[in-house]
Amino acid sequence: MAALYLGAISFLLAVVHTLCDIRVDQAPFASGIIGSTVNLPCLLIDAEKQVTRAHPYWILQKPNQSEETLYPIKPGEETRVQLRNEDWKDMSIAFSNVQLSDTSKYICRISVLKGSESLYLAGNGTMLYVHGPIQMDFNSSHVMCKAQVQMTETVSLVWNFTFGDMLRGEQLSSKQQNPDGSFWISSHVPIQPQCTANGNMMLSCSLKNNKGYIIDEQSVEFPCPAPIEMNFNNTHVTCVSQIQEAQNISFVWDFGHWKRVHGPELSDQWWNADGSYWIKSSVTLHQERCTADGNVTLSCLLRNSLGYSFQNRSIEVPCTGGSKSKGHHPGLFFSLLLGSTLLILLLVLLLFYRRRQSRNPSQRLKVNAARPIPTEIYVPWIPVCSLIGGHVGKCNLQVCDTVCA
Repeated sequence: MAALYLGAISFLLAVVHTLCDIRVDQAPFASGIIGSTVNLPCLLIDAEKQVTRAHPYWILQKPNQSEETLYPIKPGEETRVQLRNEDWKDMSIAFSNVQLSDTSKYICRISVLKGSESLYLAGNGTMLYVHGPIQMDFNSSHVMCKAQVQMTETVSLVWNFTFGDMLRGEQLSSKQQNPDGSFWISSHVPIQPQCTANGNMMLSCSLKNNKGYIIDEQSVEFPCPAPIEMNFNNTHVTCVSQIQEAQNISFVWDFGHWKRVHGPELSDQWWNADGSYWIKSSVTLHQERCTADGNVTLSCLLRNSLGYSFQNRSIEVPCTGGSKSKGHHPGLFFSLLLGSTLLILLLVLLLFYRRRQSRNPSQRLKVNAARPIPTEIYVPWIPVCSLIGGHVGKCNLQVCDTVCA
């Protein structure tokens, strides 16, 4: 019994050793764009050169479907598959004019003859991904990547931001099914590039499967604007920059706590022969409204329509409002002007009253009496007595029952 058990173990070890010496190697993944020719590798590994004959079989394996033989083909049958090499140990095939529906797993099986022993070996299979070309859309505020695929369960779009000066927002992914059963998958990412020098920055979008295999990849260059030039000439400050894309990009001024210094603003842009643009913004300064001691800092930002800033530049300008004397303070001036106006108005009213009294004697005071009675009236307010015709200190008025002449 023990001898039988040892014999069985020896046989199994011999079989395992044989299978390890002879094996079929397949690449786990392959990919191709619609209409292209894809190579599906399959190699027969015979380390001790024991195989005297081999014949390949390529099998298409789709989920929940029966296997389909791609190679060898039946006589008179059209095929898009052919062996790549005449070497019988290279069982790779070339799969031409691939379509999205060809996305599936392909297994390479080889019938070998080792001496007088026939063996049937199989590889682990190659997963073929057929896809449309990756399309990228880029502007100053966001980047979008999309591709057409057959299935969405195991593939996705992945961004690669290879430089540290790119600030990215939250990635938004979506998919849309087509009438033929395929899908459009897309990814949209808001970005805020922080360029430190003139030139371009690179970013890429990869179509990957869930195992990390890169099915396809596309890259785009992000054009960085030239450094901002800032000038000050006592009356206004100017910002100028050269950019590749002028749409939705403009200068924004930041005056901090000194917004009252901001005067009229004038913006302009013009096109260069190389396709780039110059943009310019100039602001008139009201330095007399600045009352700080010393200088104040003004900033100029190159920003897109979504609020992302590419570059910024600052400059210090002197304050002139703080050097004015107290005698020229605007509040004191208006107070004096108001007081003078009220005084003049009062004098005019008093003069008008006196003139009216002199022209209308019928409005004078009347007393019913048989004869004139001298009356002495003391009025201590000198200006009033003077206005009604009296003397300094006292006003002697004759009161009668008739109108006094």
